[in-house]
Amino acid sequence: MVLSSLEIGKALADRGRVVFRAQGTCMYPLVRPGEVLHLESRTVDDVAVGDIAVCRRPGYLVAHRTIGKGVEEGKPYILTRPDRVQRGGDGPSFDEDVLGIVASIERKG
Repeated sequence: MVLSSLEIGKALADRGRVVFRAQGTCMYPLVRPGEVLHLESRTVDDVAVGDIAVCRRPGYLVAHRTIGKGVEEGKPYILTRPDRVQRGGDGPSFDEDVLGIVASIERKG
């Protein structure tokens, strides 16, 4: 998945948009496994609370709901959490780890 992360990041930098297929159930029922996510490039400043942000994590990507924003040592960040979790979060994501947001979801039916 690290290679995919780099490829997605490059595609977003080149074109501003990219699509990829969702895996896992952490955002169910909004996002179901196998659905196609259309991503748009965004910086932390451009991500709004409520957006589904796509962020790099060691070895994989996550597409989780943005639940907050803040600044640490002068650097803005977002906080995200999967929809299936009631408390806590993923920890801060800074610009270097934020690829963008899910702009639309392509699903069957």
